[in-house]
Amino acid sequence: MEEKHINIKEQEAKKKRLIQGICFVVAIALILLAALFNDYKKQDVYIEDETKADVCVHVKGAVGKSGVYYVPWGTRVNDLGEYTDGFLPEADLDGVNLARYVKDGEEIYIPFRGSRERGGYNLNTISYDELIENIEGVGEVYAGKIVDYRESHGGFSRVSELKGIIGESMYEKVREKFYIE
Repeated sequence: MEEKHINIKEQEAKKKRLIQGICFVVAIALILLAALFNDYKKQDVYIEDETKADVCVHVKGAVGKSGVYYVPWGTRVNDLGEYTDGFLPEADLDGVNLARYVKDGEEIYIPFRGSRERGGYNLNTISYDELIENIEGVGEVYAGKIVDYRESHGGFSRVSELKGIIGESMYEKVREKFYIE
């Protein structure tokens, strides 16, 4: 009888040690999770105010100095003249939305007067039919891909985006016929 009593006490002591061990492991796991979560939070990057962030734009065409410029968020196309030494007198600003905000990573082409007659087309407005009729080598398939891409991506920000749609070879043949506005 005394042996059973000792076995019961030993079993209770084992259960107590097991529960203590489990509690210890859970406590360590919680401490490790808290430490990992704290490190993760420290790595987050926040922009306090979106208006303080710069955007990068590539401006070319009828401007004083073509190039890549970092301009404040909220800059309009009209403001780009301050960075490019102004728009040239031969710039065709009638077809440019000067009130539009610029987007990060955008290529902005300021056309020269008469460039549209020489074959320049706004890639964000040219129609399916105009692509087929006016751009040599662009048939129904390419025109459809270009229009589908434009509609699904909210427009083009760079003419070079065409490479992924029509391929390198065709892109090299037609790239000079387009600009972005």
